[in-house]
Parts: sequence; structure tokens; C-alpha cells
Amino acid sequence: MTEMDTRPSVNGRSKPRAAAAPQGVDLRSLPGVLDAIPTRVMLCDLDLNITYANDATREGLLRLADWIPISIDEIVGANIDIFHQRPQHQRQLLRDGSDLPRRANIQVGPETLDLTVHAIRDENGQYVGAMATWDNITDKLAAEQRLAESVSDSGAVNKVLAGLSAASSVDQAVQIALDTVRAEFGWAYGSYWAIDSSDNTLKFRVESGDAGAEFRRVTLEASFARGVGLSGRAWANEDLFFTQDIGEMTDCVRAPVAQRVGVKSGCVDLEPERRASRRAPQRGSSRLRCAGAARPGERGT
Repeated sequence: MTEMDTRPSVNGRSKPRAAAAPQGVDLRSLPGVLDAIPTRVMLCDLDLNITYANDATREGLLRLADWIPISIDEIVGANIDIFHQRPQHQRQLLRDGSDLPRRANIQVGPETLDLTVHAIRDENGQYVGAMATWDNITDKLAAEQRLAESVSDSGAVNKVLAGLSAASSVDQAVQIALDTVRAEFGWAYGSYWAIDSSDNTLKFRVESGDAGAEFRRVTLEASFARGVGLSGRAWANEDLFFTQDIGEMTDCVRAPVAQRVGVKSGCVDLEPERRASRRAPQRGSSRLRCAGAARPGERGT
């Protein structure tokens, strides 16, 4: 049965005319519009099979090619399950459109996508599919993280400098620096090594935090020549030396104990009077050697 639509005729009288019955949303009519926009768009039907992906989506998926199980040319016709580690969760959200719109960040391999999903409904309000718009925000998040770390680092440096201004000796200055840096970066332990001019080796001098009695005993007994062990490498490099796991350094006498107690660290080379030429300092100079844990909650050396 068709609906009747009455419109005025040329003589002023109404003339009945048949009007087409309402039709469902024809998803095939959308690509012409969506192809031209820069936003990445995909459409899926009630079975969650992808029925359309615009050019921007295809371009964006190139970066994800190593992390999806099919080629870009096979995206249309594939199921959205390929993008999700827990597809049953997505199916629950998209089952009838009642939970839409929805926005979330999802992981595809190492990439982070900002995904928004909207319900597509026909003229009668019936749910006939879903439209997803997305953007790869991996680089944006990385930039934000770098900025946050830079701000945090600057704050830590300012706190160290403020503390150092009140120090009356080298050892007090080092203690303040260790305590402040350890607190700001969440390290469990930090230590300071100085050059012993009698034999030109690095020897333990000051610590902050606690890595256990066994590690401290070995630390007190240890000494390092230039280029040997974690601290010796920082000395030789005259720069930061970082290792994910000091326990893997075979020339470090503290390595076995470090593995047992969970010490993982990086080492910083500190020189109060380093010159721009970066010439090797003379023996007996008052260089400072400082090491700290690599990640929050871990112990440093």
C-alpha cells in the first residue's frame, strides 16, 4: 500500500499523487560524499562486516599494515573483529546501537587510534549499521609524553639547583642531588661514586634510598676502572650510560647481586667544570659519578 501525497494543481485544485513508501538507508549512496572528506570513515552492516572505507581510511591503514591480518585491498568485506583483541566486547557494544555514539582509544599493534562510532538509522529509527571515524594519535601522544617529561625534567633540575644553593660541601650537594632526583623520578635507590686519586678508580661515596644489605655490602667493597662496569662506562663516555639490566654486565662485580635483588639502572656522568671542548679531565679532578634506577619503583646503582 502506498501513501498519498496531495499537492495543488495548476488550476488550484488538489491533485492526488502517489508517494513512494519510506525506504531504508541506502549505504551505497554515502561513498560519493565520504570519499571527498579528509576524515577517516568506515561503515559496517548489522553483521559488523565493513561495507565501505573511504580514501582517507585506506591511506591511514597503510601505517597499520603490519598489524592487521589482511591487506588494505581486502578491508571492505572483512569483519571489524580484525581490529580488536576482544571482539566480543565490540559486538556487545554494536549489537543494537543503544550504546552509541561511543568514543575510545584502541590499540592496533603499537599504534593508538582515536575511534568514534555512531549508529546509522533509517527513517523509521531502525538501527541498520554503524559508522566509525578514526584518527591515528600515536605521534600526538608521543609528543605530549615528551613534553610532559621535559616539563618534569625541568622541574626536577630546578629543585636540584634550589637545593644545591644551600649546600656547604660537595658531599652535601651530591646528597641533595641524589635525594631530589630519586624523589622526582620515583627511583628506589641512587648512589654517587667519586674518583680516588690514589689509584685512579671510582669508589662509592654517598647513597640515597636502600637496595638491601647485600647490595650495599658489595657496593662498599667495589671499585671501577675507567670503562669497567656501569659507573666506569659513564666515566669513559663522559656522558649518560644507560643499561636496562645491570645484572647483564659481565664486567660488573655487583652484577650477580643486582640480579638477585632486582637492580636495574642507568648511570649519569657529572663534571662540575666540564669544558666545551670535552677534553678528558686530569687525574684527581673532582668529577662526580651518579647512577639511578631506570624506571619508577626499581632500584638503581
